[in-house]
Amino acid sequence: MCRRWPTFAAGYDKSAIDSGHPFLLHYLADKNKTAQNREFAGCRSSWQGPQSCDEYPFASTKEGGIGAQEMPVLFKPERIIQRNDLARFYKINRMGKGDPFLVTVINVKNKHGNYVAG
Repeated sequence: MCRRWPTFAAGYDKSAIDSGHPFLLHYLADKNKTAQNREFAGCRSSWQGPQSCDEYPFASTKEGGIGAQEMPVLFKPERIIQRNDLARFYKINRMGKGDPFLVTVINVKNKHGNYVAG
């Protein structure tokens, strides 16, 4: 049973799930494969400087990588907070290679064709 649920203000997860990306993900537990997934999703070499990129499914999952939906994140510190929250979720729940978890989107509205928190 999960002890702590990470919370992200990210409407793109909802958008990605609505467009067919899975909500059941599997933890990779492999930093090299996570970095490779981030590159395959287009969120490494093409996003430099103050802007950042985030992707769904997460790079740290078996489902991440090629085909992941990438979105710009204008506030890079927010992405770092989200990445750390997800890492804590994995650690607190003692997740190992291949362990499954569900992504549930809550408190999101569609505003002018875009999902926003609230």
